[in-house]
Amino acid sequence: MTYCPRVTRPMAIALLALPLAFACIGCAGGTTNLTVTSIQNHQTYQQPFTNAYAGRSEQGDFDVVAVKDGPARGGAATVRHVMHVRVLWKPMTGTKLDHPTATNATIDWYVFDASNPSALVAYSGAGFVSVQSSGGVATLDIRNATLKPVTREGGMVDPIGPAKVLGTVVARTGRTDQVREILAQTREIVAQANTAAREAARTAAAREASSRAPVEP
Repeated sequence: MTYCPRVTRPMAIALLALPLAFACIGCAGGTTNLTVTSIQNHQTYQQPFTNAYAGRSEQGDFDVVAVKDGPARGGAATVRHVMHVRVLWKPMTGTKLDHPTATNATIDWYVFDASNPSALVAYSGAGFVSVQSSGGVATLDIRNATLKPVTREGGMVDPIGPAKVLGTVVARTGRTDQVREILAQTREIVAQANTAAREAARTAAAREASSRAPVEP
């Protein structure tokens, strides 16, 4: 297959392709439009989200979570995406995106198989995010954001690697409880996946040590 650089493709995680689309954010009255560009191979992907919620963290920061559930190609598995954007401060009017300090938000992106939560890929990074709120809807404009894979468990394959992210997220505001619930569930899944990976590593090490043990006469 001939590779064409800069072609927009569905974002594929663990070789499970999701359909190319711009997804409406429930009743928020807007759309999410995110593009992810691999720094390694320069391919560009688009990722839809079905719902996004905004609220306040316990520290008072502005928290947004975007969620996407959907079947993988062939319907063999259900891939769940959870993206968490935490805006630490609101940029002042006139702040330039190319300024070296133009980073005001952390971004975490989790991708896992809903039928096997121990299999996941997690990305983490930071970027510049401006926020506009009106009528119960918050619009996040993401710029100068970069992500890199920080966790890969359960045989999941990361086809993207370090990447740049930009685009818009539209979320319903006043949903602090939903934001915290989704984040708590996601962190529990990550902790379980990490525990399962450590147990698997210990089991493999024990088997290897046993196979190398001298045989008694």
